[in-house]
Amino acid sequence: MISNEIDRLFSVYAAERQDDQNALTVAFAIATAGLTYVIAVTAYLSDHCGPRGCGKLPQVVQLLSPLVAVIFVGFMVLNVAATRMRSVHLQRLEAKLKIPLGDGKAAPQFHTDSGLVFRPERLTQKPHVRLLFAVITFIAYGSVMVILMSFTYTALVRGPWTAPKKACAIAYGVIESVELAGFVAPLKHERFVYEGPAEL
Repeated sequence: MISNEIDRLFSVYAAERQDDQNALTVAFAIATAGLTYVIAVTAYLSDHCGPRGCGKLPQVVQLLSPLVAVIFVGFMVLNVAATRMRSVHLQRLEAKLKIPLGDGKAAPQFHTDSGLVFRPERLTQKPHVRLLFAVITFIAYGSVMVILMSFTYTALVRGPWTAPKKACAIAYGVIESVELAGFVAPLKHERFVYEGPAEL
C-alpha cells in the first residue's frame, strides 16, 4: 500500500477504536438504567399489588410496566451486535496495518488480542483461558435475560388473567425470545465472525 492509503486506514482505525470504546460505556449505561428501572418498578408493584390484583392501579400500568425493560434490553442487544461487527472491522484493519515490533510482536494489535476476552468463539483453541471469559460472557448476558423474563413474570402474575393480560404475556414472550436470539446470533453469524488467523 502507498503512504496515503496507510494514513487513511490509520484514520479509519482511530475512529473505529473511539467508537469501540464508547460502545462499552453505552452498554454499561443501558444496563445500569435498566436495572434501576426494574428495581424501582418491582418495589412499586409490590406496594400496590397483591395476589388478587392491583387494587385501584389501572391494569394498563401493570401490563405496560415490563415494556421499558424490554426496550432497554433491545438497545443493549443492538449495541452488542454493532460492537461485535465493529470488532470484525477492527481486526481486519489491524491485520492490514500491522507493523513488526520485533520478538514476533506487532502493532496495532490490542483489539485483536482483546478478542480473547470479548469474543466467546474458538473455545477449543489455545490459550484455554478464553473459555473462562466465554463463561463469564454467557453468565452476564444470560443474567440480563433471566432478570428481564423474571421481571416480566413478576409484573404480570398478580391479579386475574384477563384476555388483555394473556395477550401481553404472549407478546412479551415472543419479543424477549427475539431479543435472546439477538444476543446469540452474533456468536455464529458469518457477518460477526473474523475469518483471519486466530488471535494469540
